[in-house]
This record gives sequence, structure tokens and C-alpha cells, in this order.
Amino acid sequence: MYFYLFTVEEKVNPPLPFDIRLFKYEPIDKKIYYVIKFDEKKVEILDDNNNILTTGVVVNSTPEELAIGLDIGKLTFAGGYLVIKGNTAEMTIYGSGLPFVESMKGSLRKLIKK
Repeated sequence: MYFYLFTVEEKVNPPLPFDIRLFKYEPIDKKIYYVIKFDEKKVEILDDNNNILTTGVVVNSTPEELAIGLDIGKLTFAGGYLVIKGNTAEMTIYGSGLPFVESMKGSLRKLIKK
């Protein structure tokens, strides 16, 4: 079992009307933190009180990238996707009626849990 801290540093919310050409990640004023727990192929995303916000499974793994499909949960009301590349992560929250409602990027670091 492994634990990582995902520090969200940039976000994009899709503009309305939806136009992918207008998407731009912007730095956020207050960083957001999530703990990502890996247990084999199962993944849990936790808040800072260890509450499970959503779960998922590894759907693709290469030496360069790990892709996780996220289930419906408190954080992801229509599912989502988490992509990890080295020490960075990008989490996209799917929408209902929109391809996504929010996408977040940031740093990732391994935690030591006792």
C-alpha cells in the first residue's frame, strides 16, 4: 500500500458555452490537498481527514504514465480520470451535460505512513 500527496496548484473550469479552444489552466490562490492511496490496482482519493472522496482503478500503466478511472463519489459526481506522470498529476472531474466540469494539475509526492 502506498500513499501520495497530490497538491493542486492549477485549475481550469470549462467556459460556457463550452469551447475547448478557450481552456487555460490558471494558478489557484489557495492550494488544495488530496491523499491518494494505492493498494494493488485499487485507488482511493482521501481528504485531509482521511474521508474517502472517490475510488477508482488503474486502467492503464506504462513506465511513463499511470491512468486511473475514477468512480462516482463525493468528489466525482459523474466519474473522472486521474493521470500521473512522474511527480505530477492531473485530475479531471466529468460533468453531466458537459465533457468535464473541472480539471486540476499539481505536484505529487510519496508519503510515509505509520
